[in-house]
Amino acid sequence: MKKVLLTGAAGLIGNRIAHLLLEQGHEVTGIDNMNDYYDPRLKEWRLGTLSQYKNFSVFNADITDLVFLKDLFAKHSFDAVINMAARAGVRASVEDPWVYLDTNMKGTLNLLECCREFGIKKVIQASTSSLYGFNEMPFVETQTSDTPLSPYGATKKGAEVLSYTYHYLFGINVTIPRYFTVYGPAGRPDMSVFKFMRNIDTNKPIPVFGDGKQTRDFTYIDDIAEGTVRCIDLEGYEIINFGNDNSVQLMYVINLIEEALGKKARIKWLERHSADVTATWAGIEKAREMLRWSPVVKIEEGIDCKVVQGQQGFHLVPERGSLRYLYLIFLLSALLFLPSCGGKKEVKKALTGDAAIAEEAISLVGSIKEAYLQKDKGALKALCTRNGYLVLIGSIKNFDSAEIEFTPNRVDIDNNQVMLYMEWEGTWVVNGKELPEKGLAVFELKGSPLKLNDI
Repeated sequence: MKKVLLTGAAGLIGNRIAHLLLEQGHEVTGIDNMNDYYDPRLKEWRLGTLSQYKNFSVFNADITDLVFLKDLFAKHSFDAVINMAARAGVRASVEDPWVYLDTNMKGTLNLLECCREFGIKKVIQASTSSLYGFNEMPFVETQTSDTPLSPYGATKKGAEVLSYTYHYLFGINVTIPRYFTVYGPAGRPDMSVFKFMRNIDTNKPIPVFGDGKQTRDFTYIDDIAEGTVRCIDLEGYEIINFGNDNSVQLMYVINLIEEALGKKARIKWLERHSADVTATWAGIEKAREMLRWSPVVKIEEGIDCKVVQGQQGFHLVPERGSLRYLYLIFLLSALLFLPSCGGKKEVKKALTGDAAIAEEAISLVGSIKEAYLQKDKGALKALCTRNGYLVLIGSIKNFDSAEIEFTPNRVDIDNNQVMLYMEWEGTWVVNGKELPEKGLAVFELKGSPLKLNDI
């Protein structure tokens, strides 16, 4: 069992790495500054999925704060540091390079200094395929990477070089995973797959820079996390590519999403951004040889099997392996405002079980709605911390049947936003296929001008 400091624990990759480490029995201390580069509620939700683990703790802090880091290192005896904290986004880095310099380089330097001072001999420093620029493909770790096309890539290269310096001077074992176009459930809203799904589903144009023939090596999050965790025992200084070894055109991915959603995309063609590379393709022989790692999830499976779209604006995202949860993110009107969704008739239609269960569901949803509108924070918390049944209601595309029991996990209330975290167990049938039997549901209550923190 190792004691691991994991920065960026609320991020897409950091969160999945945390799950794997915790399931393997390691103790994980997380750090995340919960910045607003994208909606922090998504980060809060990811952290909520880790609350079940007794061997996990997290601090809302920034790796640029050296005083905090030194105090943290002094109080814990870490065996390894995994630095997933970073300012991400190629195009955004062109607009505001300073914040990328602070987090990606100064933050990395702070962590390396703490490792030197407190005698920690293992660092995993996340990096990116953006460093390869216009190199010949497939990209391999021995190619030159000193001509990045964006401040983001340049600062990640700087973090790699700093890490090598501390390996050379102080004997710290450093592994640099270079990630290729990571996607998956609860991904970053600014990334192409998430953005395309959201816009196609809501009949909004999707932005495509260039002619759509640019290629990317899309890599599923579970494969990325698995490869990263396998790096924890490597010695020396190593750079390792983690990609799908399958570069596909952007238009091909758009077509996969169209097929999964049953909708055609409206495309808004834009000029290619000068910071964007035209193609990426990971050479992964080193990962295969050193770590016995290969990607498992192909892009077709990642898009088709991980996303099932309903008319009310939610995504069913069944995951694979030991983290087999079903994440539900949808618009609250389907739960709070019964008239707009067909009322009791639709509730009964959605439930295939006992009629008494349907009546209880109707009653519970109505009570939650009333407590919310009355700004009764105590009643709302009481309703959301008892066992009961909730159902999806409304016009659901390709939705055959569902019989589900929800056990409330917790409720977070912030201003006029309410997040209900519910563990569920039951049966879903979508497109004639039965989905996993257990998982986690997240209900986001919004659309009301009420400010619940006033009471």
